[in-house]
Amino acid sequence: MRLITCYVFVRLQFALGILNRTAVPPLVYVTGKSHVCDRSEVTLASCFASYVRPAAEVIWRFGDHIHTLRTETDYMVHPDGSFTVVSHLLGAPLKHLNQERIQCVVTHSTLTKTHKHDYTINVHYPPELVTIIPDDPKRPEKFSCLADSNPRPTSYTWIKLNESIPHSEANTLYVSKLSSDFNGVYICKVSNQYGSASGVIYVNNQTESTFACWSLYSFAFSFIVLCICGGCMLLKNASGTRQPIRKRSRGGVFVLQILS
Repeated sequence: MRLITCYVFVRLQFALGILNRTAVPPLVYVTGKSHVCDRSEVTLASCFASYVRPAAEVIWRFGDHIHTLRTETDYMVHPDGSFTVVSHLLGAPLKHLNQERIQCVVTHSTLTKTHKHDYTINVHYPPELVTIIPDDPKRPEKFSCLADSNPRPTSYTWIKLNESIPHSEANTLYVSKLSSDFNGVYICKVSNQYGSASGVIYVNNQTESTFACWSLYSFAFSFIVLCICGGCMLLKNASGTRQPIRKRSRGGVFVLQILS
């Protein structure tokens, strides 16, 4: 009885030895998540080549971002002699990386060609570069408020300076009647969960006789607003305090003159 048991044990060990030498193709997949725009290094994505024998080669291709991104590779050995190889892509989740396509490439002796897995980096950031655009620069019926943000803005607020709240819906400001009553400064404030920004437009419906005078006024208005914004930025820089990147407010000024 002992001889039979020993014989079976030896056959089992022999079979496991053959199994451990058998090449096994990798199970390849990529994991990752969205990150809020920040200057601290995080793991942007991880590429796995799991339960492979022998260990596979796993690399990342990220094009022009070679100086801002780096990789780290981990190896895990399983009881059956197979490996899991994980390549982590590390870097600061900055705005310019948003929607950048990168690629994980896995090479192994069992594969007839390299396995390529695409991944898109997703970076969240507050609204920036708010612009207000008329549907028609000569006879506008509505204005649209556009902003660069990720995710998309969750709220829009329209304000007419020194006036009541104008007729608007979401990112659209409606022109009820194009006359001198509509003239004025309009502000569109855009927000998402990470911050807000504002865009400003000065609308001036005028006759040809008053065009030159209002042109000078429009130039002076834009110059004053830009000076105020520039002065605030200089004061912030001079104070030496770092502004948190997750809560920002930016905007621009646009002047629309309409000849009637």
